[in-house]
Amino acid sequence: MRYMIAYMLRGEPAHKVRQLSDELADVFRLESQSGKSGPRLTLKAPFETNSERNFEELKAALLKFATGRKPVPVVYDGFGQFDKRVIFVRVLPSPAAVATVTELTKILRALPWIKFTRTDGEKHMHATICYAEKRNHYEEIKKYLAGETVHLEGFIDSVSILGQVGDFRQPWKLLVEFSFADVPVTPLTEPEL
Repeated sequence: MRYMIAYMLRGEPAHKVRQLSDELADVFRLESQSGKSGPRLTLKAPFETNSERNFEELKAALLKFATGRKPVPVVYDGFGQFDKRVIFVRVLPSPAAVATVTELTKILRALPWIKFTRTDGEKHMHATICYAEKRNHYEEIKKYLAGETVHLEGFIDSVSILGQVGDFRQPWKLLVEFSFADVPVTPLTEPEL
């Protein structure tokens, strides 16, 4: 089974990402990204194990990681792309969010059965809104989004395990979510980078 570690977006950021993904899917006849797993920030790219023991070890590590942790602010701001195919809403992490994701990565790297790739070290937080199946779609989508603006404040306040059975085209299912402590946090107006 394939697994992914993610933060599942909530509130206004989730609504905006879902709305943009669905709109682009309709206009450009693409598969809606929000339907594949729901709006999310991928914190660890997909990896595989068929061991129930490994899955239980992962759950225990994430529970320990999340327990007593405070939500960390992020800002959703503008659009970006990878390889002129993956189009996303940029996520600007606060220093606390960067530290949280760095600590999570350290914990996951301590589990020897989780494989990391070159792209795991090049994390740019983002919320994917569409995958342009053909590169010529990219320019059309870019023009379409030129009139759109996104600037929303939010938090990372949980960590989730998603699972996928079958090939990569299958939808991801939320298996378990670990919420951080309920602590009031003041959102950032602008991220400190």
